Amino acid sequence: MVLDPHGYISEVRHSQAKILLMRHPQTVANQARRFLGAQNMPLSELGQQQLKQAIEGLVSWQPTEIVSSPLERCLAIAEPVAQRLGLDIKIDERVAEIDFGAAEGLTHQEAMDKGLSLPWGETAAYWPVEGAESIEQFAERLRAAAEDLELRQGKTAVIAHGGVIRGLSSYWLHIPVSRLWNMTVRNVESTLFVNDRDDGITLERFGIKPEWLAGII
Repeated sequence: MVLDPHGYISEVRHSQAKILLMRHPQTVANQARRFLGAQNMPLSELGQQQLKQAIEGLVSWQPTEIVSSPLERCLAIAEPVAQRLGLDIKIDERVAEIDFGAAEGLTHQEAMDKGLSLPWGETAAYWPVEGAESIEQFAERLRAAAEDLELRQGKTAVIAHGGVIRGLSSYWLHIPVSRLWNMTVRNVESTLFVNDRDDGITLERFGIKPEWLAGII
């Protein structure tokens, strides 16, 4: 409540939408530190525990819309949450993880031993490897997804991947695509953006654990 120029109390109203980006639970490939992009992979034992926490946390946040990557590790969260809240899921191919091509399923050392470049570090200039998606292609589809997300109202939960969350965050924070990988995104943690009619998109919180979501409006 504020005083208007005539001294009367008036209510300030802001049209805000919220976009919550949650990473999927740990997979056996994550556990073994293997590159996992376009392939499906089962959850690890820890990932199964994280899945339960993620579902309960996201239900407590009460999203009004759910967007998910088509990959199983993301749908494992999206489907039960949507069922419990009576929501439909928008499956969006654009928020699937980057395709690592010939590097899929390899550890960093195995990729190096095969002479494969990686999308970060000293060999980034030689990316993509055979069958992989270029960083430019990845960034372009994420830009298109981001523009659609900006049109949504209410509270949108996006269940996606580490690379996707880095990419969307980089786009909204105007971070160069070359630094896309310079942030940590842990399994089932979330990043929250607010889309304000007046101020545009701002980062509100990051590194949100599932059990904290109940206390975040």
